[in-house]
Amino acid sequence: SASGVLPVDYSAGNYYTSTLAENIASWNFTGLPPAGTGITFAFLFTQAASNYTIAWPASFDWGSGVIAPTMPTGAGSQLILVLTSFDGGVIWDATARIREL
Repeated sequence: SASGVLPVDYSAGNYYTSTLAENIASWNFTGLPPAGTGITFAFLFTQAASNYTIAWPASFDWGSGVIAPTMPTGAGSQLILVLTSFDGGVIWDATARIREL
C-alpha cells in the first residue's frame, strides 16, 4: 500500500500477500474483466510490529448478519480474505477468517 491505498491489479494476478506497513484506508481495483465474468482474489494480510487496520469498502458484501472482521493485533497475526465478483467489481462477495498459526 502507499499513502493508505491498497492497489489491486487483476492483470498482475489474483493472489496477494502483504505485511502491513500502514493502515489501509481505501482500495483501488484495476484490470478487472467486464461484468458477467467471475473473478476471485485471495489475500493473506500479516500484522507488522504495529497494530495496523484495514478499512473495508462499501462494495464488500459480507453476507446477511455477518459482521466485517477486524484485522487481528499482535506482530505476525494474519487474516485471510477472499473476494469474488460477477459484476466487474461493483459488488464483492467477501469472506475472511483469522489464520491460526
